[in-house]
Amino acid sequence: MLILYQCTSDHLYSLQDWQQTQWNNLQHYMSYSIWKHKRSLSLRLLRFKMYYLLSNFYKLLSLYYFWYKRSISFRIDMCKALSCRICHRDFNTYMFANSSTFWLEFNCYSPCPASTFVAGSNCTRCDPSCSICTGTPSPCSLCNTGYALSGTVCASGCLAQYGVTANPLVCVQCNALCSSCAYLATNCSACTPTAPNEAFLLGSQCLVSCPALYLADSTTHKCIMCTNQHCLTCSTTNRSDCYSCDNSTVWFGSDCISACPIGYFKNSLNCTPCDVSCLQCTGNPSPCTVCSNSSYYLLSSSCVLSCPTGYFAYNATMQCLDCSTDCVTATLSLSLTSDNKQLKINIAFSRAVDFSVIPYATFQSISISDPSISLSDFILTYTLTSDRSYSISLTPISSTLALTNVIFSVSINDYTNASLPFYSTDGYLFSNSIYTLKNNITWTIIQTNDSSINLEQVNDAINIFFQQQWMQEIKKTGVFALLFPGAQLCSTIILHNATPPATMYEGARFWGSFIYF
Repeated sequence: MLILYQCTSDHLYSLQDWQQTQWNNLQHYMSYSIWKHKRSLSLRLLRFKMYYLLSNFYKLLSLYYFWYKRSISFRIDMCKALSCRICHRDFNTYMFANSSTFWLEFNCYSPCPASTFVAGSNCTRCDPSCSICTGTPSPCSLCNTGYALSGTVCASGCLAQYGVTANPLVCVQCNALCSSCAYLATNCSACTPTAPNEAFLLGSQCLVSCPALYLADSTTHKCIMCTNQHCLTCSTTNRSDCYSCDNSTVWFGSDCISACPIGYFKNSLNCTPCDVSCLQCTGNPSPCTVCSNSSYYLLSSSCVLSCPTGYFAYNATMQCLDCSTDCVTATLSLSLTSDNKQLKINIAFSRAVDFSVIPYATFQSISISDPSISLSDFILTYTLTSDRSYSISLTPISSTLALTNVIFSVSINDYTNASLPFYSTDGYLFSNSIYTLKNNITWTIIQTNDSSINLEQVNDAINIFFQQQWMQEIKKTGVFALLFPGAQLCSTIILHNATPPATMYEGARFWGSFIYF
C-alpha cells in the first residue's frame, strides 16, 4: 500500500498523530483476529496467546518505533530541505520539484547536474556523448571524455571538414575549401572534391586553381608539379606534356620551347603553322620570310618559282634579290705610270669573285686608235691584285716606238647572254651594267734605243734654239702657230728617230707634232 506524505511544513503530520493511528489500526486488527478464531480455539488459550503476543509485540513495536521515529524525522527534514512538493513514502524519491528546483529521475536539483539541461521544471539528460548541452539533448557545447566536439556534435573523432586540435575534446572547423585539416582551419590535408567549393591541395593549402607549373589533378584533388619548368598546365597522364606555357617560352605540340621551329611563327604564346608555301614566316601564316622548298624563291613576302626581271635568284637564302642594289658591280680605270712607259688597266668588282671561273684574260677588249699599232707591239701582263680585282699592264716592246695622240680604249665584253652567267663567290649575280663599262686614255710614247745620243745635250741645245730672239719673234707673230697647228711651246722633249725626215717640211712637222704637243 502506497502512502504519500505532503512535504510542505504546513501539512506535515505530527509524530503523536502517527503513533495514535498506528495503535488504533493494531487494536482493530486484534479484534478481528479474535472473532475469527474464537470458534477453533478455547478462550483461555486464545487469551494466553493474545497476552503473550501483545506483551512482546509492544516491545517490538517500541523498538521499531524508536528507530523509525528517527528515520522519519530525518527523511522528512531531507524532503523539506530539498524543497520537494511531494515525496515518496520512503522519503528517498521525489515526485515533483518546487519552483526553485528541477526534477530528474525522482530527485530534485538546483541547478541541473552535468550532462543535463533544463526543460520546463525538469532536468533532461543530454546525449550520452555530451557534457554540456542547451535546450535539447543535442547540439552539444562540450563533450564527455572520449568524444570530440565538431561544431555542436560530439563524436568519437572529428567529423568531415573538422580537424584535431591540441585540445582532444574540441575539433577546429576547416576552411570551406578543406575537407580535412589539423590545428588550424587553413592547415589542410585534403580538399573539397565537389562544387561549389572544389579545390586542390598544394602543400597545406587548398586552392581553387593550381598556380603556374602545377597540374590540377581531378582524381586526387592535388596540385602536382609539371615536369617541364615552363609549363603553366600539363597533362594528367604525362606531366611532361604541357598545355600552356609561361611568358618566357611558346607552346609547340606538347612542349614549352624558347622559339618556334621552322615552318611556324609565334602567335601570342603558341606556335602557329606558316602558309604551306612558306618555310618561315613572321606574325601571320604569310607573308613568308623563307620558302618551303628549294623550288621556290622568296620575292618580297611571296614565294615564286623564278625571279622576275630586275631580280636574281640568290640560292644561299632562296630569295629573289633586287639587282639594282644586290648585284655585283665593277669599275674600270686606265692610268699611265709616272715614267710614261706603261699603261695600267684596273678592273675591280664590288664582291669577291672566283678568277678560276672569270676569264679575266678575255673579259675585256682593248682597242688602239692608230691602225698602224696593235697589241702585238706591247707586252700584256695580267696581275690578280685581290680576290675582287685584277690589273693589266701594257708595256711597249723594247724597240723604237713613237706615238702621238694615240687613244687606247678598253671595254668589258658582253656576257649577258652567256649560258652560265657569272656570280660572285658568295652567289651574287653580275650586274648587266658591268658589260657596258668602257674607258679610254690618250697615250703619247717617245722612245729610243740609241744609247750613243746624249739626250740631255740635245735637249739643252733645243732650249737654247728656242730662246733666240728671232724664234721669240716668230712665236709672237703667230707663224709658229701656223707652222705647228695646235702646238704650244710648253716643253722641249727630245725625240730621236733612227730614220730622219726626208725633207725639211717633214722634219718641222715631226717636231711640231711630237715635241710641242
